[in-house]
Amino acid sequence: MTTTVAVIVAAGRGTRAQSGASTPKQYRQLAGEPVLAHSLRLLTEHPQIDGAVVVINPQDGELYQDASAPYS
Repeated sequence: MTTTVAVIVAAGRGTRAQSGASTPKQYRQLAGEPVLAHSLRLLTEHPQIDGAVVVINPQDGELYQDASAPYS
């Protein structure tokens, strides 16, 4: 059986989208939850995806933990 794992690259700093914000865009709120959480939710609900690997900036550990907690 084939296993399908999604890779989410979320290590960027979002410098082009900063608009004065210090939080990288993948952790900014969109419709009440971090942008990264939207991606994780959709991927974990997809019937053909068995898991996800998220690549993060080492400095963003706490932001990642907060954003991914419901999907860990």
